[in-house]
Amino acid sequence: MAPGGQAVPVASADAIAVLESRAITFLAGAAAARRCLRGSEPGWRRMRTADEVRAFHECGHALARRCAGEFNWALSIIPDDGVRLGKNGFAGGFSWGGLTPEPLGPIERPARIDTDFREAARICLALSLVEPAPGVRAAILVGNRLRAKTRALVEKEWPLIARLAAELVEHRELGGAEIQRILGSRSNGRGRAVGSPPPLQPGASPTARAFVGPKSAGEVSHG
Repeated sequence: MAPGGQAVPVASADAIAVLESRAITFLAGAAAARRCLRGSEPGWRRMRTADEVRAFHECGHALARRCAGEFNWALSIIPDDGVRLGKNGFAGGFSWGGLTPEPLGPIERPARIDTDFREAARICLALSLVEPAPGVRAAILVGNRLRAKTRALVEKEWPLIARLAAELVEHRELGGAEIQRILGSRSNGRGRAVGSPPPLQPGASPTARAFVGPKSAGEVSHG
């Protein structure tokens, strides 16, 4: 019961799937960035440039968005220190997309955005409300479950992510047509990739997925 004695409405399966889809999209950037550093043998770490890590990060977002049945509009790994990320970082890359094939207006970069981790954490806390024992502990369990799903998605689709990242490193920016050429379009007539959660509801605002830029030469931190 909510304060005042009113019943809390039960979330529908579609609503839960939408929230999970959004959380996975936020988590997929860091998951892809970690995956690109994995060595060929246990204990080894692959050397990557900062641009390569940024590219894999943004392409992870793009792949997750496509699997959620959304459209990708643009990707960029050109840092922008005019866009503040969290408390101390700045945007080192962007991934734009939404429910329509093209943005409804000019894409504007916000002055400040939150980190992917904090955005995903808020969604996990909201999802915890439908768990038997809502709260922070349940949110952590939800987050662990969604991180596992994200890692599995990234692993399954790794060849596509790697192809897209190679293009993004070469060109620094990609438009929707270039992204679709590699990732493919949404895979059924209802605008939803087969086996994926439903897309966001109309009216949801487009989001810019961001990567925390290097704080100093050779140092890259993730949101």
